Amino acid sequence: MAQYRNHLPQLSSDLFISNGGIETTLIFNEGWDLPDTVSV
Repeated sequence: MAQYRNHLPQLSSDLFISNGGIETTLIFNEGWDLPDTVSV
């Protein structure tokens, strides 16, 4: 199967950020002000 399955970056203890819904988490859950993001 996949050669690097056990070496994915999201499986480490390091901070891993992806783009899926990160703005929502940062604005509403963490209280960050992101003035350059577009709100609908």
